[in-house]
Amino acid sequence: MNIASISKSSYFRHQRDYLLPNVILDWQTEQEKLFKALNDMPPGLDIAGDARSDSPGHCAKYGSYTFIEQRLKKVVDLQLVQKSEVPNSAWCELEGLQRSVQKLRANHLCIDLYYLHLLQNMTIVVVSVDIYHVESLKKKLIALSRHRECEDIGLWQKSIVNHLYWVAASTPDLPSYNSGTMAPEKLRQILLNTYILKDVRKLSPKHQTSSLEAFHSLVLHFAPKAHIFLVSWNDILYLAALHFNENAERKQAATQKGDMCSTVHYPRSKRGDFTARPVKTAATFGEWHSLEFFAVFKHEK
Repeated sequence: MNIASISKSSYFRHQRDYLLPNVILDWQTEQEKLFKALNDMPPGLDIAGDARSDSPGHCAKYGSYTFIEQRLKKVVDLQLVQKSEVPNSAWCELEGLQRSVQKLRANHLCIDLYYLHLLQNMTIVVVSVDIYHVESLKKKLIALSRHRECEDIGLWQKSIVNHLYWVAASTPDLPSYNSGTMAPEKLRQILLNTYILKDVRKLSPKHQTSSLEAFHSLVLHFAPKAHIFLVSWNDILYLAALHFNENAERKQAATQKGDMCSTVHYPRSKRGDFTARPVKTAATFGEWHSLEFFAVFKHEK
């Protein structure tokens, strides 16, 4: 077609020499601002943390660990661990967690509440579990509702799972149920299971980690697991974190009359049920980052 284009090697050279260094610089600047803001706030961080495998397959080559401060709803730290740095891929999570904690402590930040995982040999005041991660109860109730004489459990499944939120905020124990017929007795065995009761005592009474799950979903837009990328995984994660933090405080959209906008979703996990979600204002994409990149590129050229 006689269209001039740069070569593949030039493309990756420009990316390596101009774009990626600016992404790293922007993330470091963003992190410094967050640390300063947190030091100016009342002491004691409310941290949500979780790991993510950043490559396809059960034996992932990379694992990333993310810390989100629940009061700011922003990513405050990201750590990427390669499988070769630890005994196996399962250890990437603990290694990333330890690095993030050390990074916060190096900046004179102390964790008050920590969600999702119990740490060993590390001093943290409170350890809680997100209710979202107690999925075993929901799965057991759905399986029970398929049995004969237990179909009615399916009608109560949603209410029982929602009851976990009330339990976390008000009482450490699940209520007992009257035995007699087969369905109540089977339900009682599930609800009073030792592992369920152990998880209930750790349920978070204050924050949930929906923002952390949203960030992990956002990373998939920048780097789907089914693809292999030639750029650094760190740079991809930093770029995703910059976009997430920039849009963390988006407000709910409103009509010209001032009515709040909402939409109805039918998630696959709800099995035909729906949820209502607020419609947020349009996301921004940090145009100044692109302008800065092109300015540097033009100057160097």
